[in-house]
Amino acid sequence: MSEIPAGKGLVVIPSRTTKHRPIDYVLCGYYFCQLVCTTLMDTQGVYPEWLYPDFLKAVYHHYLDVYHDPFLRNAWKYPWFLSMCLVEHVIGLPFFAWASYSYYYGALNRPQIIIPGMIYSTYAIGCVVAVNAMVILEDFSSYGEGAPQTTGHRLLLCFVYTVILGFFLINVIDSYYLTMNAILIPRQ
Repeated sequence: MSEIPAGKGLVVIPSRTTKHRPIDYVLCGYYFCQLVCTTLMDTQGVYPEWLYPDFLKAVYHHYLDVYHDPFLRNAWKYPWFLSMCLVEHVIGLPFFAWASYSYYYGALNRPQIIIPGMIYSTYAIGCVVAVNAMVILEDFSSYGEGAPQTTGHRLLLCFVYTVILGFFLINVIDSYYLTMNAILIPRQ
């Protein structure tokens, strides 16, 4: 590599050619689905019911009945969960739109998504671990019908939250790989 002229900065870019990778399409699909699901389902635990059409309320109540999710049933009862929901609604929704757009064109073509994707995924892993710890350790016997009462209900609810953990891990590992394989080149 030749010497860098004075006054020129360095730009970090991945060393691979800019092609679409299958993992980019997986992450694009994940972030697009997350955008839709958060907008239509997850917000129902926080905002008033009159904001949603009947068919979405039916899907939401079916989810609550099948999976016994006390957090999404009433997020206001759990301030720690409510704070995660509000961060997801205020910061997450615009990020999901931008991330799905960026991953559609590829992380190598839109490298500005790499570090924010890693940051969001790390945050989300912490949220999933916190929710699963609460599901496993909390005594729900006094919570009534809407909470997991049996070990099977608890494991089912943990499974629902853990499924998305795979996407977060893929995103963190891929982002780490891309940043570790970056090269320094002179800015043109």
